Amino acid sequence: MSLFLERGSVMVMVLWVLAVLTMIGGYFAVEARISRNLGVRAWTDLQTRLVVHSLMMLLSNRLAAPDADENEIVEKGLFVVDGRRYQMEIGGQKVIFALEEENGKLDLNNAGEDQIRDLIRALFPDDDVIKADTIVDSILDWRDSDKLVRLNGAEDAAYEDKKPPYMPANGPFRVIEELLLINGVDSGIFWGPVEYVSQNEADDDSGTIWKGGLVDLFTVYSSSKNVLKKYAPLPIQETLADSLADQEQQPDIVRLSVIVGSEKVILFWKPQKGNPPYKLLHWMTGFTFDEGQRQAWAEKR
Repeated sequence: MSLFLERGSVMVMVLWVLAVLTMIGGYFAVEARISRNLGVRAWTDLQTRLVVHSLMMLLSNRLAAPDADENEIVEKGLFVVDGRRYQMEIGGQKVIFALEEENGKLDLNNAGEDQIRDLIRALFPDDDVIKADTIVDSILDWRDSDKLVRLNGAEDAAYEDKKPPYMPANGPFRVIEELLLINGVDSGIFWGPVEYVSQNEADDDSGTIWKGGLVDLFTVYSSSKNVLKKYAPLPIQETLADSLADQEQQPDIVRLSVIVGSEKVILFWKPQKGNPPYKLLHWMTGFTFDEGQRQAWAEKR
């Protein structure tokens, strides 16, 4: 009997040792996988940054003037700041990118209440006016310095209930991503695609359709109170037609949207003389595209 008990105890101890070794092995396997993934991510981020910086060096010296004709653009290999899609290969990486002038967008800090309301209401069906006005009033409450709440707006109480809680700025917007903190704004409205059908062709099934989000209509980098018609997206061209400026000017504050592999990067920058030939204002990253989204974005314009 004692021999049987001893053998049983040994068997239990062996099983316990195997269990512990299995747990230790699993732990180190998970650690190794995490380290590998972090390494791959760091390498991908580095490659993306190097590709984007190379692209910036190229673009900052080859932006087309507003009065350049298509022949000159093609002959000199210039790039136009009008949202059209370009594709090229840099360092073995396929790159898709577009350039937009920020002075063609509505400035969150300088725009009037009526301009913001008219533009956002145009993005929603008539039965979603309350939803649109919630976003508009919340934007206005966010940027003003008082604690008074507009009819559909939001101040401290609305944001204290968020998880995690935060407080409204009660001051100017610093970056465009602050819109994601606004009451009523979600990632679908911010990034899109929200569909806008041309008001001139609303009754025609084949009418022009613009797809985008608030990030494509608003800016915090406009150097002018005037929105330039030449660079304005379709919803701004039609909704704010009476207040747009027809003036021409050299590209000033440029937004570069780039897809490298499955990564999308958005940069805001200002061409300048010197080395480097641009001043980087803001870098947004961390967005991933699958192949279908990539192709759809490439063919957007």
